[in-house]
Amino acid sequence: MKKNETSVILLFVLWESARGGDAEQAVLADINSKFKILKQFEVLWTQEAWERHLQSFYGLVSPVWQIKRLRNGTGAFRVIIVEDSSPQWGERRDMRGRKDIVDLNAWNAKKIYRKLVGVKDGVHSSVNERETRQNIAMLLDESLDEFLARKDLDGSISALTSLPAVECGWRSLEHFFSIINECTSYIVLRNADQVFKAKSDLHTDIDLLVSNINEFIAFSGAVKVKSNSHHAAYLINIAGYPVKFDLRTPEDGYYDALWAQEMLDSRVLKDGLYVPSPENAKWSLLYHALAHKKSVSADYAILFDSWDKRNVLCEKLAHWMNSHAYKATFPLDRKVTFYPDNLPKNITIRRRKFDIKPYFNMHLSSKHIKIHIFPYCRIPNIFRIQIRIASLFKIDFCLGLVRDTIIL
Repeated sequence: MKKNETSVILLFVLWESARGGDAEQAVLADINSKFKILKQFEVLWTQEAWERHLQSFYGLVSPVWQIKRLRNGTGAFRVIIVEDSSPQWGERRDMRGRKDIVDLNAWNAKKIYRKLVGVKDGVHSSVNERETRQNIAMLLDESLDEFLARKDLDGSISALTSLPAVECGWRSLEHFFSIINECTSYIVLRNADQVFKAKSDLHTDIDLLVSNINEFIAFSGAVKVKSNSHHAAYLINIAGYPVKFDLRTPEDGYYDALWAQEMLDSRVLKDGLYVPSPENAKWSLLYHALAHKKSVSADYAILFDSWDKRNVLCEKLAHWMNSHAYKATFPLDRKVTFYPDNLPKNITIRRRKFDIKPYFNMHLSSKHIKIHIFPYCRIPNIFRIQIRIASLFKIDFCLGLVRDTIIL
């Protein structure tokens, strides 16, 4: 099947709490009347680590899955993949409070179905192509394009017992990136041509800039090497071996936040990997060579034709960064060295501000308030109370390392 550019592929999930009786049949009938059903799956996940299954599927590390597991059940659920030939687009906020452009047909249908089954989150739906790609990649271990190339897109039902792709194990780096490409935004900062090689004599780590660290961890299975909140080293099990990734974000000071976000926004797909645009690749590598290295190694120097005229390169870098209002920044990761004296004098340096997060963290929204004091100390939950008020508002106060438990 070839995707129509004026249509959108969507996915509905009826969790166990939405199954059985007239309500399920009413939902299925309404989906069939509003959308073209391409394929259905009857899915049965293992009971172990059900919260982990949900975390992988939704791409969010959060204690909320403990509650969802209890409310929605852990039995067989139905997945319905559909095509909306006449999407209506509008702006809405997702479950994390972020504004997004969604297909209002799916958005409104999901609200109706949840009322029909009587469980507020008993029915899930993707609401745009990005979310559909994420859901299909985790459920089926394939890209949206691979799904659309199937020969059985006739509305038929198939059984599915495999876990989300990340939990089944990454067979190779090629397999890993083919799925991550569908799930979250990233770029390989350097040495992309070395990533798929068995061993690189120059660099052994894979350096990524990711748009959302929580999302990347949930989809990839990355495990932090050290508990330090700003340490960037993670391990991902690839084909049975731990592969080290350094994960940078726009907020961590590795690059100016505006520059880092622009690199993500203008990324290009090359040989199965997302990389910076040629312009950003050139200047970000030069900045890295100057700002993060006490002395520039030969493998970096040979990449610049006029390295013997270092002053000329420095002035060009300063002109380019200033023209884009980018600043030099102190990395939050203490393991990353920073040498401001290596940079041209006319580049503005943004000094590191005192970071209060290791000592105090508060978040307030219309639905909850979180107050965490010393959230990264080594003693978990020295004192913690979590209260839900009439299912409308929750209070979470914790002194010590935040180790999540079920909210009362």
